[in-house]
Amino acid sequence: MSGTIIAEEKVREKYRASVDVSMVSGIIIAEEKVRMEYRASVHVRLVSGIIIAEEKVRMEYRASVYVRLVSGIIIAEEKVRMEYRASVYVSMMSGTIMSEEKVREYRASVYVSMMSVPTLPMKMLERSTGQV
Repeated sequence: MSGTIIAEEKVREKYRASVDVSMVSGIIIAEEKVRMEYRASVHVRLVSGIIIAEEKVRMEYRASVYVRLVSGIIIAEEKVRMEYRASVYVSMMSGTIMSEEKVREYRASVYVSMMSVPTLPMKMLERSTGQV
């Protein structure tokens, strides 16, 4: 992934389900995210041959916390929605810290993520993942 910018377009099919497709270093990844209820959602993602089950629980209208399993590593991520149409979250995939800015619209959103460049202070990394 090293230094690759990934553009992802996410189209919400209806209020309770969304499908998005992303391309990671030449591999197209189809992601289907189904919201089970207003406060929780579960989606499964295929990343380079590995199926990742993610459960996302919305704690309140403007913040959510979810735990993700990426190639055997459990990652706790805290996602804070900055406003109704934008959110910023940081994730760690198999040792790589990613800073991602996700911009929302009512029916579609486009966001660009850059993988491989460490962007978090160690203090925040400890808080997000529980380890350094």
